[in-house]
Amino acid sequence: MVVQLLRTGLARKYPVFFLYFLLRTPYVLAPIILGVKSPTYFKFWLWADPIFCVLYILVVFELYRLVLANYKGLHTVGRWAMYVISAISVAISASLCFRNFVSRGERLPSFGM
Repeated sequence: MVVQLLRTGLARKYPVFFLYFLLRTPYVLAPIILGVKSPTYFKFWLWADPIFCVLYILVVFELYRLVLANYKGLHTVGRWAMYVISAISVAISASLCFRNFVSRGERLPSFGM
């Protein structure tokens, strides 16, 4: 898919989508190469999974922008709606994650820092 996006020139039109597919290959191969129970894979997953969550949102924004490019009014209203909904979803996810750690009396993860 990456080669086809490059060959057809669509990698320039869909840069985030292209980046998603480019990074997806090592993400899928990592558990096979490193083993799903290894500490190295766990550290890789701790860093890669949030990156892919952000990429999922950015791919939706990119496709949305391209689909509504000819409809300026819908594009503006929809863009702000997407910003608000994304911020609300991140806040809810963070608060639920934080609540789960606090209720079990655990320390928050340091993500290898």
